[in-house]
Amino acid sequence: MDEAGPSSRGRRRGRELANDDDEATAERRRAPNSASTKKKSDAGKKSAKRGSKKLSDVKKSAVSSIKAAPKRKDNLVQCLNNSLLRDGSSDQQLGKLKRQLLAREVLGFTLPTLPMPEFNESARVTCIQWHPTRPNLLAVGSKNGEIVLWNAWDTKKTAHTPPTGSGSAVAAIKFHPDTATQVYTATLLSKVMLQNFEGGDPQVFWDTESERVWFTSLDILHERKMLLAGDNMGCVYAFNTTGELMWPEPVRFHKGKVKYMEFVGQGSDLLITASVDHTVRIWDVRKLGGVKDFLIELPHTQGVNSAFVSPSDRTSLLTTDQKNELRVYRGPAWREPLIIPHPHRQFQHLTPIQRPK
Repeated sequence: MDEAGPSSRGRRRGRELANDDDEATAERRRAPNSASTKKKSDAGKKSAKRGSKKLSDVKKSAVSSIKAAPKRKDNLVQCLNNSLLRDGSSDQQLGKLKRQLLAREVLGFTLPTLPMPEFNESARVTCIQWHPTRPNLLAVGSKNGEIVLWNAWDTKKTAHTPPTGSGSAVAAIKFHPDTATQVYTATLLSKVMLQNFEGGDPQVFWDTESERVWFTSLDILHERKMLLAGDNMGCVYAFNTTGELMWPEPVRFHKGKVKYMEFVGQGSDLLITASVDHTVRIWDVRKLGGVKDFLIELPHTQGVNSAFVSPSDRTSLLTTDQKNELRVYRGPAWREPLIIPHPHRQFQHLTPIQRPK
């Protein structure tokens, strides 16, 4: 037993030394393989970098060979918008700034000084009318009944009619077909008159002699020598150019004030009227008998101040109401108008929006 013990311990010791040699040998074998793998990995990375650099150079050269489009300059509003958006400002602030800039531009806008017609007595303008064949002549009516005949070619030749006092505003003016110094007028003085800029008393065609009935509109058909005048009760009166009545009684055209009337072109028997009863109506003056004798009725949502026929084709009609609408109708159907929002509500000290003929 004593001899066998040492021998057994020697054999175990020999096997341990052999195992250590095997592990050392394996470690030495793995080390070169690991180094070679690392070298290969480093070489692959360097190769990838060189490839990426070459590709980047190719892209740069390709991009540099393409000419970029010139950058469009933003306008002032866009620059302000971008700036405010970067600052996190709200749309309300942007809108406020835009309004301030616009107000500054509007307040700073000036017109060159031009000669203008002036009244002998300061008063609000209530109507204007260009001469149909002499474009240099303009008649302007005032709230106190005064009328100025203004010659745009020679302002020294301006003529006046005397003012007639408070409450006598001129509602409508039409030139005499033969004499440029004479005008027909419809006034809030309850009269239809022929007035002369060369002096003399006006010729009164009709006087309602009532403080409750006055005239608000007027038009003339030269070929028929026919003058029509509308009052605030919705009735229309007919005269010839010398002042004689053509209808024995006035004819009711509307339920309310006749704010405007216009013949559809000279030589036509068609008449357009606009009223505060929210309607525009087209009539044939040869066939009139009452309020239901209109050919076409165009209803509106507000009282109507005016209705203008297109002078170019006579098939378009522009109407202006008393609040915030412009409407464009097209014949012959006169339906489905183009509605244009346009705030223009007037009050007692502001002349309604109209267009001088």
